[in-house]
Amino acid sequence: MSRALFRSSLPELGSFSAARLRPTAAVLPFSWATRSFNSTAPIVEPVSSVSNNASNPTASQVRPLALKKSHPAAPPTPIADSGSPHIDERVFECRATVLGVESEPLRIKIKKKRRQRRKRQAKSKHRYTILRVSELNIKNLEEAAAE
Repeated sequence: MSRALFRSSLPELGSFSAARLRPTAAVLPFSWATRSFNSTAPIVEPVSSVSNNASNPTASQVRPLALKKSHPAAPPTPIADSGSPHIDERVFECRATVLGVESEPLRIKIKKKRRQRRKRQAKSKHRYTILRVSELNIKNLEEAAAE
């Protein structure tokens, strides 16, 4: 509180002086006059409902927030029929002719670490083989199992 506000709120103090501005027990409420800096009540955290956040074993105090044990949820279970179905190679028989090789344009990706001046260029050029499928035979399950 500034001195001007303090003086206006307490008109009975009279003129300005350092001795008169000191709070006395008669002017101030009882709780503020008798309390010292170290007499505040300790803050007690409520007991956690999660069993992994156990209390301190040496005392009956709750584990402090900085040392709180993590309790992540279980990882999600994968979906049974996600992605492409499994293809058994024994069922399919294919005859193909190689027509050529095709390459895509050169890709240049500039890689750099955070706040670094040095940059590294990662170059990649994917090449693909072009095939012409001339014959495709699909076998029965009995024929595939016999092999």
